[in-house]
Amino acid sequence: MKNVHTFKSFLYETYYNKEWNLTNIQSWITTYANENRLELKLVNRIDKKSSNSKSKTTFHIYDLGDKFGIVIIDDKVEGAPRLSEIEVAVGIKGSALGSLTKSFKISDSSEKGLADMMDKVTK
Repeated sequence: MKNVHTFKSFLYETYYNKEWNLTNIQSWITTYANENRLELKLVNRIDKKSSNSKSKTTFHIYDLGDKFGIVIIDDKVEGAPRLSEIEVAVGIKGSALGSLTKSFKISDSSEKGLADMMDKVTK
């Protein structure tokens, strides 16, 4: 188990794995929620630009049912797509918006890997 605050080194395969993109990840999460009868709700979306404005980070914060949360961090680097990355954390919702306890990181950047990680938290 990893705490959400230590998940900087989640996954660096966005550029190399074309299936690992925001649209697919959101679709996979929606499918998982429907199959497991969990309500999926986008709680907040936060956009942050770096001080040099070469990169933009978007945080997508979801509620999954009553107890669980998902945070997707989509980090885009302008002009250098191989440096862009998407990180996903799933865990039990903490007391603050976007905070997770007992969170897991993904080790397999695929739909099955994402579903396995979500199973660890929700079951």
